Formats: sequence, C-alpha cells, structure tokens
Amino acid sequence: MKALIFVSRKDDIMEELFRQLDTLNLPMTDYAITGSGPLYAHGLIPLLENDIDIIARNKAWVKSLNYGNPKTGELGDLIINLFNDHIQIFNEWSYSNETVNEIIDNAEMHGGYPFASLNHVLTWKKKLMRPKDILHIKLIEKYQKKRV
Repeated sequence: MKALIFVSRKDDIMEELFRQLDTLNLPMTDYAITGSGPLYAHGLIPLLENDIDIIARNKAWVKSLNYGNPKTGELGDLIINLFNDHIQIFNEWSYSNETVNEIIDNAEMHGGYPFASLNHVLTWKKKLMRPKDILHIKLIEKYQKKRV
C-alpha cells in the first residue's frame, strides 16, 4: 500500500478512499485523479466529497472494465462506478477541452498518486460554475497567486 503524505484531514475517510483506489492496481501512467481531487492534493480543501473521480486511458481503462460495467454519463462519456460510487472512473472528461492524453500526461504526483493539474481543474470549473465550483475557483486562483 502506498504511504499517504497528506496531513491529518479526516484521515479515516480519505485513507479508505485511497485504499480502495490502491486495490484496483491501475497503472499510474494511464490515469489521473481529477474532479476536486487536485484541490485536496494541494491542501486547498480538507477532504473530498466522499468520492474520487478518475480519468483513465489504455491499460487503466481496460483494467477498470474488469471491475464494473460502464454507464453513459450526461455528456456521453463512459463511467464505471465502484465501491458504492466512491470511485468513479471516466474514459473522457467532457467538461474540458483537453484530451484524455493531455490531462494524464500533464498530471502531477502528490502523495504517490497522479492528479490532474490545477489549471485543468480551473478550466472546467469555470465552465460549470456550480456553487462549489465558484468557491473552488477562488481557492485555486488565490493559491496560484501566492506561488507566483
């Protein structure tokens, strides 16, 4: 099992989510954690909303098919829901103009896991503009300004 380096933030919930992800043994070069995951990885939010969103390609997607049957999402992408919907694996991320390959190839490692970049998250959250997205946009932009 990978050692998580995240500081104490609802560790029991988060460790269980990542333990479930570990059991899938997906090749790290073929997936990235997206959704709100990158905000968690950068310490911008204390925990995920009870699930991990993953975008997968090639071997990771094929392996994911062994664990569940994909369903068609709202935007036409395929989604495999695992562990009572606590892990959702997507074959595309239709909220973004980036390709699956671009998202995964530009992933950043945090705590031993590949996470989509904050720029990727910022782009699609600006499209959706749900209440939580507006908050997340502010958090990302504030974080990025501090790093300049």
